[in-house]
Amino acid sequence: MESKYVALTHTAKDVIWIHKLLAEISPIYPEQPPPPSTLFCDKQGAIRLSKDSIFHARIKHIDVHFHFIRQTISQNHISLDYIPTTDMIADIFTKSLSFHKFSSFCSLLGVC
Repeated sequence: MESKYVALTHTAKDVIWIHKLLAEISPIYPEQPPPPSTLFCDKQGAIRLSKDSIFHARIKHIDVHFHFIRQTISQNHISLDYIPTTDMIADIFTKSLSFHKFSSFCSLLGVC
C-alpha cells in the first residue's frame, strides 16, 4: 500500500508538471484550469489513504512530502479511481504475465 501511495504522489507531480508545460507552450491549451486528470490504482487502501485527511498511526512512518497527493485531490487537479488488478493495462510493462493475460492485453490494445 505504501509503494502505491508513493507512486501516486510521484505521478500526481508529473501530471501537474505536464499541465503547466502544455499551458506555457501551447496557445490552444485553455486558459482556465483543466479538468481533473484521472489516475487509476488497484490498491483500495492507497486510494482511501489519499482521500482521507485524518492522520493514522499506521502511516506515521510515511514521509510528509508523500502526502502531496491529498493536496492535489482536494484542489481538484487529480481524481483517483479504482481499477481491479486484472484490468490494469500497465501490468504488461511492469510484470511478467502468463500467455493468456498477455494475449488478452495485446488484443485489447490492438497490437497483436
